Amino acid sequence: MLLMATVYALLAKLMLSYFSVAENVTLVWFPGGVALSVLLLKGLRLWPGVFVGAFAAGLLVNDGFWLCFVTAVGNTLESVLAAWLLNRSHRFSLDLAKPEHLRTLTLVGAFCSIISAVFGPVAMGLQGMFPVQALPPVILHWWMADMFGMITITPVFLIWRHWPSEWFQGKRGFEALGFIGLTVFVTLLVFQDVFQKQITDLPHAYWMIAFLFWGAMRFGRHGMQFVVILTAITALLGAAAGKGVFSDDFENSGLLNFWLFQSLFSWIGSVLALTLHDLREAGNFLRSNERRLDAIINASPVAYALNDDQFNITQLNPAFIKTFGYALADISTLADWWTKACPDPEYRRWVETRWHQAKQSGQAFQSFELDVFIVKMARSNTYWWELCLWKASIAVSIW
Repeated sequence: MLLMATVYALLAKLMLSYFSVAENVTLVWFPGGVALSVLLLKGLRLWPGVFVGAFAAGLLVNDGFWLCFVTAVGNTLESVLAAWLLNRSHRFSLDLAKPEHLRTLTLVGAFCSIISAVFGPVAMGLQGMFPVQALPPVILHWWMADMFGMITITPVFLIWRHWPSEWFQGKRGFEALGFIGLTVFVTLLVFQDVFQKQITDLPHAYWMIAFLFWGAMRFGRHGMQFVVILTAITALLGAAAGKGVFSDDFENSGLLNFWLFQSLFSWIGSVLALTLHDLREAGNFLRSNERRLDAIINASPVAYALNDDQFNITQLNPAFIKTFGYALADISTLADWWTKACPDPEYRRWVETRWHQAKQSGQAFQSFELDVFIVKMARSNTYWWELCLWKASIAVSIW
């Protein structure tokens, strides 16, 4: 709790001292994202740490006692309510593995940020720190800052609490090192004016988008969040120092351009990475089920033959081969199977017609009896029916 209060106070002091016009209102508020992350991961019992940190932050910028108290109450209620709502939402997970989770975090953050955006500006207005007509824009800026922290900082903590050890396994480690090194280098070029004389004529303002895609495509959620937080820090420091793409943003718009860029950059990148992660997880789940189904079919004492929607036979289990003596090389299509199983043309046409009619009826496949020839020229009674699985029409035969 003491560590939480200390980190919150020092980070707030940094934000208010270097990225604020009058040491009270800023468009970037990282402490809000840090507080929400801690309450989500460690529990609501740490709320006093948020309150003490916010109260101390006000004292560090020479705010009055009551102003410090009111703003601390607003900041604490904001973080506690957001954590409480997210913990009880079935559309959110601390794993932050789906776009739906990010959407819920964004909506909750936008809603709860209103609390602090009302408490702080109203208290400042009552103390005469700005005219009444300035209250709406101050509330808007306060809300934007708190929301910014939640959608930018909270995902970083939730995702990076698990170290991506797979980055450095085998040959992939070389790509990971290259990704980290080049990302750091390019952020310095774009936002800190490193080698500015050498690249002055190159349109380098959008280079970070390429690294956002690289991180999301090759290194998943961790790679994307690495690019996002590195961009946020270097761009913000560059704006404060008058360097890089946002060198004059502080004076011209009060960091509004930076806020718009970083908010969209972070949110779009997160959606991209989470969508890709969700697709990969779904693919892994399907492949796992396929392997499980294959194991069940192969271990079954009942003969199974599976075909795809082009009527190519894709699998024969050992029981089928043992019962009928046909291997996949002998009957690679259903046409091959019908020819060998029912050599009499008239009888084969009857069987195929009945089978296709049953498939196209739109009703549950009704089994029917037929005679087939096996390799040993003996006859066997057979029952056929169809099973639909994973949007693919699979014929399952039990003999």
